[in-house]
Amino acid sequence: MKAIVKLGNGKYYLSKVFGVFNDNLSDEFKSGYKYYYIVFDEEKKTLITLLEYPNNLVPEILIYDNDTSDMEIDKNDCGKVNFLSDDEINNILVGNVSDDILSKCMKFVENNELDYIEIKDDNDIENFMIVSGNLHDGYIKETSETNNNLYVLFDGVWGCNIEMIFEGNVQYQNLRDEDNLWWFGSTIFFDNNEIVLVDDECYEKGDDFKKCLTWFKAEKAKYKVTPD
Repeated sequence: MKAIVKLGNGKYYLSKVFGVFNDNLSDEFKSGYKYYYIVFDEEKKTLITLLEYPNNLVPEILIYDNDTSDMEIDKNDCGKVNFLSDDEINNILVGNVSDDILSKCMKFVENNELDYIEIKDDNDIENFMIVSGNLHDGYIKETSETNNNLYVLFDGVWGCNIEMIFEGNVQYQNLRDEDNLWWFGSTIFFDNNEIVLVDDECYEKGDDFKKCLTWFKAEKAKYKVTPD
């Protein structure tokens, strides 16, 4: 699992997630549905614990890669990387990060630049949906076409903007107007080797997606996250 850690004013850094919890004994981290994450600090010198939503609906942690194959995850989507023991995790949670722990974690230092990610399979779709929050509360701020490629900028997404580029045999429709800009959710899926994005979170594959107010279809699609 990998996270975007927001610093404010568009600044951020990337980190592997070493633990996800929602039941810390400290009242500081008890927050209902909210989760907290063990990640690197900005300088990658130690590990810190950060709430996902410290300020109501403004996330400070955005998960851009939800691969948990190296983690022990329970039914509540909580857990830790399997190369750290329970005792080591407990030490991290109370701010006791040993050199031995850091040496294990430093092997997973990420770069600090986000780039476009192509949606090639169902795992990519899942990552897109998680980091974009299903485009909930997003709206199309800008579109432009170049050589049968379509650029779409979504603003208003929780914690970020999403840039998308649709490539090859691009088809689309956008019937939303200024009185009905915002998306409540979305669905993205593959259809005969092409990818389709619709503005309907309840869409079921096989239905006529062209009945949706807004839809995009192309041979390829990629996206880039821009934290706010």
